[in-house]
Amino acid sequence: MSTASIYAVASLVAVLTRVEWAERDVETLNSEIDRWLEHQPYAARLEFYEEERLWVVQLRMPTPPLVWGVVVGNIVHNLRSALDNLVWQLVLLNGEQPRSGPRGNDFPIFGRPVSDFKKAAATSLAGVAPQHVAQIEAVQPQNSSAHVALDAHPFAALSELANADKHRVLTPVSIGGPAGEEVLVNFRTEEPGVVAWRETFLERLEDGATVACCQLAPSYQGAVEATLELPIHVELRERRGVKLTEMLWVLCFSTRNLVCEFASDFPSPA
Repeated sequence: MSTASIYAVASLVAVLTRVEWAERDVETLNSEIDRWLEHQPYAARLEFYEEERLWVVQLRMPTPPLVWGVVVGNIVHNLRSALDNLVWQLVLLNGEQPRSGPRGNDFPIFGRPVSDFKKAAATSLAGVAPQHVAQIEAVQPQNSSAHVALDAHPFAALSELANADKHRVLTPVSIGGPAGEEVLVNFRTEEPGVVAWRETFLERLEDGATVACCQLAPSYQGAVEATLELPIHVELRERRGVKLTEMLWVLCFSTRNLVCEFASDFPSPA
């Protein structure tokens, strides 16, 4: 059997292989990030402003390895390509000939308005059976629940990251003190009762951010030390507010779940 005839048989095997490869990369990346975070790669820098008698604690964190951005790009590429490959197989399943190139078949991802999707689908989903076009339209970000922000939809996030990765390496960043988790800052002085007031800033903290400050009694001339304990995690600068691997697992699950929705329409693998 020739290569051409092999690929003329509609199948989801190769599509799911892409998803499985992405899932394996996420698992490996998650382990690498966990090992990196175990070393607690952050420090407190203490600065004194003499006129105000103010001590300020600033956060110092190293930058995550840039190669993680390359790995995330590979994961995103495989997931986005899996969706495009799905459309190719749906065209074959419908007995039509898929088309490549600028006006060929691909998986459209659109926000609002609905007319944008229908216009794009006429080209990108040409040859796909109407019931399958309806399934693809149903999972568009434009049709997400009212309580789900458009840019929080998994496929909207996937499309955004895939487009960004075409032009630059995605950027991992260290974040400390996310909402809902405890941040501990302790000021130690040589004498008790000399801290006039103090404040801790409980928010997402990046490298160089002010974590806390305190003002001492004017009469105190001794040393001051500060210790810092806070949870840290890794995000993408392109997708703020969500842990990197948690986001990637959502993208993997959403892609796999969609592909599997079509599985019953395909012939069983030999």
